[in-house]
Amino acid sequence: MTSAPSARPSAGLGAGRGGGRTCQTGAGPRRKGPASSRRVPRAANEHYPGQLRKQMPGVSFNDYLDAQQRNLEQIRRLPHFTELVLPIHELYTRAVPLIPPSATVYFGRLLLLSHRNFMSAATLVLRGLPDDAAAVTRRALEAARVALAIKYDPENLKRWLAGEERMARWGQRQQGKKPKDDLPKLKYPAQNPLCEALGKVIGMLSDAAVHFTPEFLGQQSWHLLDAGDLPAIRLNYFIEDQRAIERGLSGLAAWHCLCLDAFDACYDGTFSGDSVWSAARRRVQANGRMFAPRPGPEEGEGDS
Repeated sequence: MTSAPSARPSAGLGAGRGGGRTCQTGAGPRRKGPASSRRVPRAANEHYPGQLRKQMPGVSFNDYLDAQQRNLEQIRRLPHFTELVLPIHELYTRAVPLIPPSATVYFGRLLLLSHRNFMSAATLVLRGLPDDAAAVTRRALEAARVALAIKYDPENLKRWLAGEERMARWGQRQQGKKPKDDLPKLKYPAQNPLCEALGKVIGMLSDAAVHFTPEFLGQQSWHLLDAGDLPAIRLNYFIEDQRAIERGLSGLAAWHCLCLDAFDACYDGTFSGDSVWSAARRRVQANGRMFAPRPGPEEGEGDS
């Protein structure tokens, strides 16, 4: 299903009928929109308001906030949230009391920041903005990787802080110069599967969603509409594909399992050595396999 044609720019919110922002363009021939992916089922799609037909400058900010809240109230009912995301939160909260009193303070700081980033990213996914959760998630992964590096070589903490070098970079910026790339490099453990997995996901998120890349642009919900003499493009402000929401929640859980495993290694297996925590970790892993992303629709499959 596509939105009703509009001869003038209009704005709207919603995913069920391709709501978002529309503008005309004189470039390119008219063509059908891309094959649609599965929409959020009607029962879970009621949080999306009907298309708001308003003239420029567009929907009000209150409309946008109201739509986010409705998204949150509905998407939080998905099992991917209740059976994956919430248990990860419990793993974080159960881990804190297990931390040995004599442990390195920085590990505790990074663990708490990772938990905060997890909750922030989950909230963004619940509001229908899974791509915006990527930057927050990458920061948590980076923190976990730095923690592993410090565990491997305590001198990495000094390299990471690099107070004089970082102050010099800020001075160069204030002088209108490009900062030199001369920060000390961290020494990571060689052939460490956990460290390598964290680095791989960090790179993937950077290309796919954190930076403005062709990959990021191509993932947006663009629609080409017939608007009379000129074609029009519409951008959905919220993700309308339930699979994308489910992948966002599943991915978030999987990536924070990596973070938790990294901190567990930093604490010499203190978390996994606790029977309650370890059993909860295994349940999350089992649920992750059960909710593994399903294949997308056949190429060329369109709306009816």
